[in-house]
Amino acid sequence: MAELITHIWQALQELKDSKDTCNQLLQERDESEEEIKRIIGRNSQLKSELGELHTEHIEVMHQRDHFKDALSTLKEELNTHERVLNRITELEQELNLANNKIELLLKQQKEHEAEYTQSLFEELVASPGEFHKHEKENVSRLNCHDPASISVAERM
Repeated sequence: MAELITHIWQALQELKDSKDTCNQLLQERDESEEEIKRIIGRNSQLKSELGELHTEHIEVMHQRDHFKDALSTLKEELNTHERVLNRITELEQELNLANNKIELLLKQQKEHEAEYTQSLFEELVASPGEFHKHEKENVSRLNCHDPASISVAERM
């Protein structure tokens, strides 16, 4: 009987130890469940943040593409502007050359007219009788250079 009581006390002790272990396991399970709930909550929060970051990333990518297009367009416009400025410079140079040529031709024309007038004057002074003989020839030369001389030719 003493053996039976010892055996019962041992069984009772084992039962108490088993109950304590069971309570400890239940407490650990509850703590683990709380930890899992916190982890799931944090995971949900991180997923939400990741979704927001992804949306922001896509928006930034669209903005980048827009800026790339705008930059490309700006570069094209800048190149066009530079070509236009170069062409304007070329045209201004051509205009200056043309103006210089016109001035030279006008100067030559005035010199030629002055020489021609001088030669007519010298012919008149040198031989007044021959003037009428050569007048038609001179008038025809004048017609090439001076529109006012047409009226002189028509009068003759």
